[in-house]
Amino acid sequence: MPTRRLSSVIVCLCLLTLGIVPAQILADEVVPAKLPTTIWGLRTGDRFVVQVFIVKQTEVTIDEQPPTTSDTRDRFEIEYQVTETLKSGDLVFSARLRKVSREAGVSAPAAIKSSSPAVRSLDEVRIKLQVDPLGNITSIDPKEKEALLAAMSALDPTAWQLLRESCPDEVIMEWFARPFWTAVEPAIIGSPKNGDKVSYPKREASIALGAFGVLKTTLTLQPDTGAGEENSVTISGSGRFAPLVTPATSQSPGRLPLQDFTAELDEFSGRVRLARNDEEAEGGPEPPDSPMFQSMETTARLHGTALMQKLNGADVSKVSFQQTQIQLWVVTEQSFAESQLPFGIPVPVDPK
Repeated sequence: MPTRRLSSVIVCLCLLTLGIVPAQILADEVVPAKLPTTIWGLRTGDRFVVQVFIVKQTEVTIDEQPPTTSDTRDRFEIEYQVTETLKSGDLVFSARLRKVSREAGVSAPAAIKSSSPAVRSLDEVRIKLQVDPLGNITSIDPKEKEALLAAMSALDPTAWQLLRESCPDEVIMEWFARPFWTAVEPAIIGSPKNGDKVSYPKREASIALGAFGVLKTTLTLQPDTGAGEENSVTISGSGRFAPLVTPATSQSPGRLPLQDFTAELDEFSGRVRLARNDEEAEGGPEPPDSPMFQSMETTARLHGTALMQKLNGADVSKVSFQQTQIQLWVVTEQSFAESQLPFGIPVPVDPK
């Protein structure tokens, strides 16, 4: 199998490295009766910054050939600033990417290594998000979405059309949703008489598999009960593969002749640390209504197979892959506006 063809397989499997694993609350779960007016009681002008570190390693094997390994390490920051507080309790955030960088391992294909400088095109990209009191991102700004995809296409200019097809609004919403997973305080799910545990409402997430589809993952978040773990939440998940559906007229360049692609989630685990609510300093801004997300670490392991037509056109090769994704999200900055009005006028966003 030519090296170039093998590299294309790995590139497609590694596409959308910034595709993180966010979630929506499942509708059939019990939601606590008491909810904050907004997430953590945030108001116009409040902001927080999250530092993100993503390690992704992919191993691809074609037929009986030795496996090829590719790994990337991405670092970036996301600044979330509340620009408007709506009467519904929804918050409008301006999410800004900062300090974006990528390192590729020595064994990564040339196409992956060449994306390291190009990833800087994402630096300072902004997108407007509307988030409801349950922590669901309900809408994004369409123009800013296009700008985000345009910046991402710099990683692989041939993938522009594929990005448009594989990144509907709900996928992009999910990329920014992790900090809001624990926005709703936990409650007893089900009937206490049956010994059900205190838990957060279940959420549904998607693990992006680039050109091939997503792993739809149901997440369970439960407060830790061990000594000294009052501010810790464990995450577990199970998933199913959903193939990418593209228009029949799609002419996306670079699409591989892969057939019968499928994937399985072997593990999704993690832990969230919540910030402790210290007593309000005299004369200082009001603290959040509930503990804010402080840090999160997750591990996802998956594997899959596909068939690829050989160059002779008559035979097929069996392609198998294994992938591990480790993500660390840490809140590094947090500030509250002095004015805590119930509803505020929009805050202008500095274009710089």
